[in-house]
Amino acid sequence: MFTRLHLRNFRGFAELELGGLGRVNLIVGRNNSGKTSLLEAIWILCQPGRFDDLPGLLRPRSPTGHNGYFPWLVRDGAESKCQLLGDCERGPERTVEVFVHGRSAVPAPPHLPYHSHNLSAGWSGSSDGDRVRCQSVSPLMRGEEDLVRSFDEAMSKKGGEEAIESLLKQVDPRVRRIRLRASPKVSPYIEVDLGLSERIPLIQVGHGLSRLVEIFSELLAKGPQVYLVDEIENGIHFSLLPRIWAGLGAAARQLGTQVFVATHSHECILAAHAAFAPESRDELRLIQLFRSGERSSEGVQGRVLDRELIDAAVRGDVDLR
Repeated sequence: MFTRLHLRNFRGFAELELGGLGRVNLIVGRNNSGKTSLLEAIWILCQPGRFDDLPGLLRPRSPTGHNGYFPWLVRDGAESKCQLLGDCERGPERTVEVFVHGRSAVPAPPHLPYHSHNLSAGWSGSSDGDRVRCQSVSPLMRGEEDLVRSFDEAMSKKGGEEAIESLLKQVDPRVRRIRLRASPKVSPYIEVDLGLSERIPLIQVGHGLSRLVEIFSELLAKGPQVYLVDEIENGIHFSLLPRIWAGLGAAARQLGTQVFVATHSHECILAAHAAFAPESRDELRLIQLFRSGERSSEGVQGRVLDRELIDAAVRGDVDLR
């Protein structure tokens, strides 16, 4: 589990240090404040060497492909290099250095272990055999084939069927059963028993429940050490958010997973605060990202709010805008 993150010249961050991270971390800030960028930085720290997975992971794929994506990992005006550091609860500090070619005359060191397209990278404190298992959920809904695959994997885990149904029932009490339907005539699909005369395909139930199945399936199927969710509220009515946070918190505790969730929604902050009982609120941290001035050279700043500051923010004593 990460206890501290330090980003230098990564995307819009000139220098960002976040300490005191918790089991569940909610990332807030205005549009273009760097919420998705922070999730990408965590992904890189967890799994250095998997840069080819980044384009399209949390953002729409660039029409220019990798060459239109990688150059902007390094902050504009910062020559050709950025650095990411992460302190872990157990194990050594993890450091990743990224060099981008094409926007600077500064050549990358030739000894770096990773080279792809116009990017090179090196790292310490980790190796290919020492990756932190990390999964991510994008605000873009996955295709049905991918959703079926992760759902099937989650259901095949010991206790997976009971776990995913329990989590879904906490959010929507109508859910009685959820199953994978296979037929020689059609591709496999997920169907839900809502107490109607027949089970119905998940895709017919609505985007909100499909989004929840995606989030919980990935979490239960992969059992990641770090789990990233961008715009968790996407497609979900605000009234369901407290139950979603309760389910996500319970799953994170059970699996020993650290969660980072980005949101645009103030209702999402209130729901997270309500879902974590006073005795368990030490698990919850709120990461606020903001610009310290109008000049882009100052970059994006951030701070981590603990239980007391989150309580103050909910009361209105701390400005989160």
